[in-house]
Amino acid sequence: MQRPSLRRLLDQGLGDKLTLVTAPAGFGKSTLITEWIRQQPYSYGWISLDGRDNDLVRFMEYLIAALRTIQPGLCDSVLQYIQEARDFSSETAMTLLMNELQALNQEIIIILDDYHVICEPSIHHGLTFLLTYLPRNMHMVIASRSEPQLSLSVMLAKRQLVRISANDLRFTADEIRELFKLTVDKRLTKEELVCLERRTEGWIAGLQKVNLEVPLRLLRMLF
Repeated sequence: MQRPSLRRLLDQGLGDKLTLVTAPAGFGKSTLITEWIRQQPYSYGWISLDGRDNDLVRFMEYLIAALRTIQPGLCDSVLQYIQEARDFSSETAMTLLMNELQALNQEIIIILDDYHVICEPSIHHGLTFLLTYLPRNMHMVIASRSEPQLSLSVMLAKRQLVRISANDLRFTADEIRELFKLTVDKRLTKEELVCLERRTEGWIAGLQKVNLEVPLRLLRMLF
């Protein structure tokens, strides 16, 4: 379903360096970004991270692969450098990367999903360096279950960062009403709506569980 207020926040972020979406599991971070990015006119690359990606070479390879979905062959020289050097500084690799990106004649978005799995300091350092000197034609979106270990203070001070938190992602009463109308063609009574909002606190995974597994006629028994 459409969530205009969140889309406005994501759209607003395009004028800044970074959009940071942080919330626990089940709040719909990836779904929100997926629905939003598909309606954007800009080219984008998506990286879904997991625990095996705590290696600077591997992380850089995935970043380059995401960029190559935008333009095949992009960053050939950077890829060759990191694969041959192996032991390199993240700042050097990111500098080479940015030099190539600045030559692109288009706006691009890079999405890092599940960044909370990253704990390698060299990756945090390299990404902080990239964000500090991010090319004007590039925007980053990071989705994470926790606050990423990045130095964001300068971007905050310069208002170059848009945050979307769990509180922003919680469904309002009107959105809960619309969700049930769309998914099960059910108009909730005022009492049912109040119960659902209180019980789930707008948590989308909780709403879906009630929606899929609990007959609405039993709602009052849950509360």
